[in-house]
Order: sequence, then C-alpha cells, then structure tokens
Amino acid sequence: MDKTTDSQNHKARSMTDNTKKHYDNGILCYLMDNYQEAIAEYTRAIELTPDYADAYFRRGTVHLKIGNDKEGTADLVKANSLRKNRNTE
Repeated sequence: MDKTTDSQNHKARSMTDNTKKHYDNGILCYLMDNYQEAIAEYTRAIELTPDYADAYFRRGTVHLKIGNDKEGTADLVKANSLRKNRNTE
C-alpha cells in the first residue's frame, strides 16, 4: 500500500470516528434534555458525513420535540430518502 492510499484510509477512519462521536454526543445531549446542543451535535455529524440518515432522523425528532415542525419534517424526509437510496444500491 502506498503512502497516499494509507493516508486516505486513515482520513476516512478518522472522519467516521468523528462523525460517530458527534452522533453519540447528540444522543447524550438529548437524554439530558439539552435539545439545542443535541441538534448542534447531529448537525456536526451530518456536516462530516452528509449521507448519514440516522443523524438526520434523530435531528428531525429533536426538532419536532421542541416545536420546529418545518425543520423536523425536512430532516425526516431527508432521512427517509437516504435510506431508500441506500436500499436500492
């Protein structure tokens, strides 16, 4: 394996780890009723991995819980779309 490929693999693993960290932090914030921070953590996960359907789903449910119906619905629609695309690949 050349250095470029090794570096790319390390970057991909690191991005996945960071994405998971923010996703997990979002869950913890939600459980502590810190909804705005949960939304921020899910958003960070989505920024790192834009096709992360579960992060869209969880962010959408938090939005709905605090009355942000438009944002919540948009996130749930996006999550559903990403899951459908994943299942057809």
